[in-house]
Amino acid sequence: MAMDKKVMYALIGGVALIGAAIAYKMVSGSDEVKDDLPGEEEEDADLEQIGELETEQGHIKFDQFLKIFQICSFYGKTIFNKEKKKLIAERREAYKAEDWVKYE
Repeated sequence: MAMDKKVMYALIGGVALIGAAIAYKMVSGSDEVKDDLPGEEEEDADLEQIGELETEQGHIKFDQFLKIFQICSFYGKTIFNKEKKKLIAERREAYKAEDWVKYE
């Protein structure tokens, strides 16, 4: 029995979202949100624009799920990219200083 395309896309989206969250946690090493990063207020405002959740057979409608996924992905990627730039700069400084332990 073949999986419905919507179910397959939802599973792929969920796995990508969880993978991004794990990658961010591993890279950041902390739970705190930096001041220059997008805050929860902006993300919450974007999520509120979607409106009340609509369900089909106990599940969020696929169109709404995609909108939520896009918003979460945007903020997750933005935070990850800023943290990555900071870590790359630190690594380059360690290379210039020949601090190989910190460089690793």
